Amino acid sequence: MYLFQHPVFWLFLSGAFLGGAAAVLTVVSDRTRDPEKTARRRPTKVFLFLTGAVLSGTIAVFASAGKFPFAPRFLYASAAGFLIAGLGLRFRKTAGILILALAGVLVFAGPRALSGWIPVAGPEPVGTIKVLHLGQNGVSLLLSNERGEERVVRLPAPDFSLTVDILRLDELYVFAGGNLFYRLSSISSGGEVRPLGEGVPASRYGELLLRLPGVRTDSVPAVSPSVELFSSYAIIVDSKGNPRITEK
Repeated sequence: MYLFQHPVFWLFLSGAFLGGAAAVLTVVSDRTRDPEKTARRRPTKVFLFLTGAVLSGTIAVFASAGKFPFAPRFLYASAAGFLIAGLGLRFRKTAGILILALAGVLVFAGPRALSGWIPVAGPEPVGTIKVLHLGQNGVSLLLSNERGEERVVRLPAPDFSLTVDILRLDELYVFAGGNLFYRLSSISSGGEVRPLGEGVPASRYGELLLRLPGVRTDSVPAVSPSVELFSSYAIIVDSKGNPRITEK
């Protein structure tokens, strides 16, 4: 749903349709197997491509008026779509095969680069904390994430801080399915830090992702309120990547 709501996707698609029209217009009819057939079908193909470009551009305008304000740099998506579709359709045996190979690599590497990261869907709870024990020797907490995974954490003091790693992608990376991701990193109390193990060891794809322009990570703490025995708390990450812990 994120993909179809974002103007970058529709601008990319609009550029791709324009690239397709350019590819059709630059074909030399006399060099094809059936010159008459190629010349006869050319106006229809160009018209269909241009219609698709106009429709996609119109949808991009409506999409940009909502959740995602339009930015001039979004036009880079149209240029990318134009080049990819134009070269791929015009030179199918060379550029086309190369583009398909690169697309396959991205489809393979993309999910691995984002492994361990969860998209932020809005101010919805991404996990819960339940106080199982509270005493002079510390506190025992039951942590649950949105995947239903649970673990018990014992801390030396009732006051604790939860650290959440936030991954921010530029909105031009629209095919990632989001521009804000999170993972629970660690919990600290009384000078002790306990890793939560929500993330996976950084793969070479993940390391490469962090080197791309417009990609950055932040470690943001969320301080707990005063906890009470058997009380439950929600872990929330808002749409700006700010985590907090609130009583349920």
